[in-house]
Amino acid sequence: PTDDNGVTKGYVFLEYRNEKEARSAVETANGYRLDKSHIFSVNLLTDFQKYTELPEEFTPPQPEEYTAEENLRAWLQNNDAHDQYAVLYKGGEGCSVFTNTPNEPVPVHEKEYWTEKYVKWSPQGTYIASLHAQGVILWGGENFSRKRRLYHPNVSMIDFSPCERYMVTCFPVP
Repeated sequence: PTDDNGVTKGYVFLEYRNEKEARSAVETANGYRLDKSHIFSVNLLTDFQKYTELPEEFTPPQPEEYTAEENLRAWLQNNDAHDQYAVLYKGGEGCSVFTNTPNEPVPVHEKEYWTEKYVKWSPQGTYIASLHAQGVILWGGENFSRKRRLYHPNVSMIDFSPCERYMVTCFPVP
């Protein structure tokens, strides 16, 4: 479509043979960068209909009840500033986390079959990652509860960024 001066209005309507082709076009072309300052935006006609049929009266959403998150760095509150370390035993069937005290290590957490390969601490000690046939699981907090599961079949190596915002997983294929 064009305006009264013959200048394009910046949008176009395309019709596809079936819904599958239309959805494929949205997935493929939406967000495509045309040039430095233009990004292609693709929507289904049903999206426009959904937004034009809004109710006249606004109903505010109900606020969600606040639930405090577990402190992922609780180990830093140790008065003596003791570090923690993990030990795999029984051929990897068991894993224990200990506090490194001067006299004798103090067990903090123990879990059977925690990993299928090995465990690795994140650089700041926020997470401990366990490697499995289906991917990586990140554990954290005082009780080492599961925080995130990342799918990567046959992962064999992982590494964290220094700030712990990113993690790289690797499965070297010969």
